[in-house]
Amino acid sequence: MRARHHRLRDFGILALVTVLVASIVVAAVNAEGPRTVRADTHDGAAWLVNRSEGAIGNITRSTGEISEAVRLALPGERIDTEQAGQTVVVTNDTTGVITVVDTRTARARNELQGDQAIDVRLTGDDVTLWALEPLRVWRTTVDVLGQIDSLEELPVALESDGTGLVEISRFGTTFAVDADNAVLHRFAPGSANATTVDLDGIGDVALLGAHGDDALVVTGTGALFVVPAGNDDLDDPLPFGNVATLAQPSLPSEPVVAITDDGSIVSIDLAAGDSAAVEVSSLDGRSPLRPIVHRGCIFAVTTSPPALARSCGAVPGGRRPTPPADQQPRLGERPPQRRAVGDRRA
Repeated sequence: MRARHHRLRDFGILALVTVLVASIVVAAVNAEGPRTVRADTHDGAAWLVNRSEGAIGNITRSTGEISEAVRLALPGERIDTEQAGQTVVVTNDTTGVITVVDTRTARARNELQGDQAIDVRLTGDDVTLWALEPLRVWRTTVDVLGQIDSLEELPVALESDGTGLVEISRFGTTFAVDADNAVLHRFAPGSANATTVDLDGIGDVALLGAHGDDALVVTGTGALFVVPAGNDDLDDPLPFGNVATLAQPSLPSEPVVAITDDGSIVSIDLAAGDSAAVEVSSLDGRSPLRPIVHRGCIFAVTTSPPALARSCGAVPGGRRPTPPADQQPRLGERPPQRRAVGDRRA
């Protein structure tokens, strides 16, 4: 149930992948363990993790080079990074330490003691932290996180003895499913108070996603329920199949995308009123990461073997056709250069 951030092989492949997908991040895994990245590229740079060194590095989008590095952990400790603008937070699952990094000086601004297996998401000045087993959610701000000494100083916004799922929309709405009590909690941006939606009777919740500020709930039987913003009721379920993972949070104008257990990349265009998933591409590999919908294209990655698939032909606004699965580029390989008529960015 636990969805970690994107995994990357090392800083060299990180730079290559950044170029391949036009500054959005995909990932790979090697035998030493995963690397991690989350990037907000509006400022032209991203902070990447190298776990084998216990460090994070700043990669400049225009050059693809590492300009700064900060060692925040012992080699091999499980660290992840979260970035929004000039704010970077690093979580250490091995020690439970959460570090707020001052990107101006490339030094730790504050360290606070949390728990193991804590995730964090930044949306502007809002900070959401959570653990899935047992389910706990904290809501705070960047300023407060930079001043406290322990996570215990923050009030818990949601707590359950059982497990759960958490997702944050592109607009900062936090969704949390309390699996034991079959309840979906919705936190508006900047609020520690949640509204709730009863999920009793739909079966086990396998996946949670976000489409705009609508929640996406996928059951173990492959039914997709859309929970519209401001609505306490579930829409009628849509057939979605045996979904392995949902795409990362998308905009309202973008399709809902998932990868099935057999590697098919499927899509439902809710904005167009579609009610059935269509296959738009496929992946040759196992352990898919959550795909990304960006500028009319779908980017998907498997980690075994490391492979990248890009699909644009079946997505609204897409510009490029999708090559067959056996012609999709492997991570570390340069894809063939193609130019579409009238497309100067090809």
